Amino acid sequence: MELFAVVAAAVMFLVPGVRALLDSVAYRNRARGMAEIIRAERGAGDERGGTGGRGGVPSTRRREKKAQADG
Repeated sequence: MELFAVVAAAVMFLVPGVRALLDSVAYRNRARGMAEIIRAERGAGDERGGTGGRGGVPSTRRREKKAQADG
């Protein structure tokens, strides 16, 4: 019976932490979904191929052009 009390107490201490973890994961999942919807509405396409807000020139091309100009 004492073992049951110890296990029950341990579970009671762990439940709030597990719930907070699940809430955090759920919030991140919802935020990711909302961001995907916004990107789709704007027609941004793939999230990795974005322009970075610089007039349609992807960041890797900007770096390549700068390296050519410097070198």
